[in-house]
Order: sequence, then structure tokens, then C-alpha cells
Amino acid sequence: MTHDCIIETRSHMFGHAWRCTCGRPQSTWMESEATARAAWRKHAAAADQGDPPAACPHSTFTADVSVHRIGDPPSHIMAEVRVSCASCGVPFRFLGPPTGLAFGHPTVDLPATTLHAPIAAGERTEMPDQIRVEVPS
Repeated sequence: MTHDCIIETRSHMFGHAWRCTCGRPQSTWMESEATARAAWRKHAAAADQGDPPAACPHSTFTADVSVHRIGDPPSHIMAEVRVSCASCGVPFRFLGPPTGLAFGHPTVDLPATTLHAPIAAGERTEMPDQIRVEVPS
């Protein structure tokens, strides 16, 4: 195989996650090195042959959530959420939030694949007067 990307690792609260770094849609974080290496072999073979990723129904999903305390002392807590297809690794876009970073409402990064959501401990103490529900057409 001539595929030259590498497997990258990062640490999180549940152990280590692995992914191929070339950025093709199959690249995604995986929970074990063995799973990542098996996926990489399949991924590398497809890349070597120039095969585009096969059509995927995107029927199973993975989510990566990280929580950050911001400030010294921490005055804000922000959750970052990423969702991708568990089968092919294609990232999903978040629809609706504006692009940027804010501590009062959810936002997304430039490609809209990471949701930045301000959070607080505990349940809501005041209930809203109205609840808005939109049904897709």
C-alpha cells in the first residue's frame, strides 16, 4: 500500500481515540487501536485504488463531546459536540446556530461540524412562557 497518512491518537476521559489523519470521509475517531488499524487498512486500500467512498445510508452515528471550563477562576462551561456517521466517518453539519463563539447561545465553527454550546450545572429553574416547535416540510 502506498497510502501515506498516519494514525493519530488523543486522550479523553474514556481512554484513547484513534483516527487516520488524511481527512478522507472514512477518517473518524475510534475507541481502540485494533479497530482503527483495521479501518485504516480498508481505507488505505481504497485510497491506493483511487476509489471514492461508497454510498452510505448514514444510519448509525458517533458523537464526540468535550467540555471546557473557561476563565480563571472558571466562569463559563462550554460543550463542544461533533457528530459523524459511524459507518463511513462523514461529519454532520449543525443547522441553525450562527458561526462564531458566544457564551450566551450555541454557535458553530466555520464548517458547521462542531457545535459550541454554553452549559450550566443543574436543571432549568424558570420555565419558558412559550415553547417553539418547527416541523420539517
